Amino acid sequence: LGGSTVMGFLKTFDAQVVFGWASGTGFAGIFGAGYYLTLKAVGASVMISLVSLLPMYVIYIVVFFRLNKIGRTHENAIIEVEEGHTESIVPADDYLSSHAPSVSAAMPPHKPKNVTISFSNICQLYKLIVYYTFSLAIVYFCEYSCIGYLAHVLVRHKPSSSIHRFSFEIIQACYQIGVFIGRSSLVVVKIKKVWLLTFAQLLLFASWLTWALWFERINFWILYVSIFFVGIVGGMSYANVIFSIVGHPKIEKEKKEACLNLNGASYETAVLLNSFIGVLFENVIRPLRA
Repeated sequence: LGGSTVMGFLKTFDAQVVFGWASGTGFAGIFGAGYYLTLKAVGASVMISLVSLLPMYVIYIVVFFRLNKIGRTHENAIIEVEEGHTESIVPADDYLSSHAPSVSAAMPPHKPKNVTISFSNICQLYKLIVYYTFSLAIVYFCEYSCIGYLAHVLVRHKPSSSIHRFSFEIIQACYQIGVFIGRSSLVVVKIKKVWLLTFAQLLLFASWLTWALWFERINFWILYVSIFFVGIVGGMSYANVIFSIVGHPKIEKEKKEACLNLNGASYETAVLLNSFIGVLFENVIRPLRA
């Protein structure tokens, strides 16, 4: 919910900003997976792992409202300049004073009014992004299936003494490293035909599904390497879809925030659906194969 909402703010900026956004969110995944793996290795409980992160929420809220205040101040300053009140363009805030020329130049000439959300508008907006949204939703469903219930099934025979006793956590870490690389790749390569990434993810998902259904054991290193590529494909799909929507010439600025929010809601719905499928797979489908 938070990521989908904040993503909508990208409408204000040039599509090139997606480079930093995608790479930053990818690194956050590495931090989270690595942090949990480290605590798990030293014997910390899940409760301790979660409680220790509570200060991060406070920091996030403070930073969010701080940046929101900066953005609103600049918008108001630009509006006043357009109306001829040039004396109010210099912000009182020290940070704004030192960054006003560069940040103001990056702001749009006016603040567009967002499109009103209604059923008819949602249908129209989805027509603009259905290709990107559907492709990314499939990718998310596949990758969360691999790192979720399929990984849980495939590591059920993990040893109790070697490094592979943390195989589930290692899978998550390898996946997040791949995501970071994939999301950061936008600086190097841009892929317009995102369906190619969707097709590649479907093939990887088919491999994991086959292993979970038909194989009693799979070499752990095969799992680590393959989930790494699952992360790369997922990261590339995410970055290229967001970049395509933000920079789409046929999507007006007042519609971009809603389109980005709907795109986020769509792939998060795919993750939610994945949770239900996971319960069904582990308790109904797989037992039938036993």
